[in-house]
Amino acid sequence: MQSLTIAESKKVVISGLTSLNSELFHIAQQHPETGRDHHGPGHSPNTDGIHIQKSSDVAVIDTRIETGDDCIPMGEGSTNDWIEKIDCGAGHGIRCSSPFLLSLSPVSKMRSIGSLGSTPSEAGMQNITVTSVAFSGTENGLRIN
Repeated sequence: MQSLTIAESKKVVISGLTSLNSELFHIAQQHPETGRDHHGPGHSPNTDGIHIQKSSDVAVIDTRIETGDDCIPMGEGSTNDWIEKIDCGAGHGIRCSSPFLLSLSPVSKMRSIGSLGSTPSEAGMQNITVTSVAFSGTENGLRIN
């Protein structure tokens, strides 16, 4: 369950959203052709922030995410995604759950980017850029499973 699901969409902009205590994900994004500028996804001690899977050209920019779990969990089949100016507090940080290519450029206070490749049959991920992200109070550093 999630507060908001975005599927089969183009050029989505979300601004000023607050989501509290959603189950599983606050925002789930699957199969969009382009997603841009997600601002303010909410605060919850129980839930993932913005879930990105089977997507391309998604940008999550200038966002504060406070969760007790993953700020931005990324699933299989994601390509050309951009994560920038994120303030990720508590929880596990950014989690990628399939083999992928990740570009990290000036990342400050980086403490948590998570698990990769949970099953061999998953579609891979590529060209994922994470830049200017502040992690505070997160549980892990780079975690590769």
